[in-house]
Amino acid sequence: MIVEFLCEQSGGPCFYVGRSMKEAHQGLKIDEKDWNESARLLVDSMTELKVPNPLPDKVVAFVVSLKPDIVGKWSQLGQTSSPEVNSPMF
Repeated sequence: MIVEFLCEQSGGPCFYVGRSMKEAHQGLKIDEKDWNESARLLVDSMTELKVPNPLPDKVVAFVVSLKPDIVGKWSQLGQTSSPEVNSPMF
């Protein structure tokens, strides 16, 4: 479903019928560490596949725009994780 989501959101001919990013990631307790690892894997994959510029930068910019809906606010042992658009990875 991620392919359809990215395709539709980038103006392609696909039609995404899944949940919103916020709904899909709610309750998963995704934190900065998880976000950074996923971002690293995305960048590494595009590098390995030799995705031509400027597409990797566009993909990263789009994915970063989704961060507030993916890295959620949740409480664990009295600490709250809040989403930050400017993570160390980007």
